Amino acid sequence: MATTNSIEFHHKEHREWISSLNFYQDEIRIFQKELEKVLFEYPDLYSIIEHVDEYQHILSKKLSQVSSFRRQIILHERHLTNSKSINESDLWGHTETREKLEEFITNFEKMKVNFRGFVSKHLHAPS
Repeated sequence: MATTNSIEFHHKEHREWISSLNFYQDEIRIFQKELEKVLFEYPDLYSIIEHVDEYQHILSKKLSQVSSFRRQIILHERHLTNSKSINESDLWGHTETREKLEEFITNFEKMKVNFRGFVSKHLHAPS
């Protein structure tokens, strides 16, 4: 019975993670559109273009990380679905993924503060 509860816990946590990843993926796409607007406002300012390029690169890496997490979760889900029980290696992989996802979220939130400052400074600056 404990194994069933553990598997159910993992399934529930996976659904929560996927929901979070969907949110961050949507947020990244919004950020990319905001960068396009900044670029449209300042097509000739090299310093702004450099910053936009840096943020585009960062956001691209974040999207790649989201995809990687999604693949890991799907693989873990398949493994759990096909297993009758959970062993230590399953729990270790789950815990490691949880820690990496928490680190991703922490880093993303820090990046978001800087990003928002950059965009608000350059999109809403008086002409």
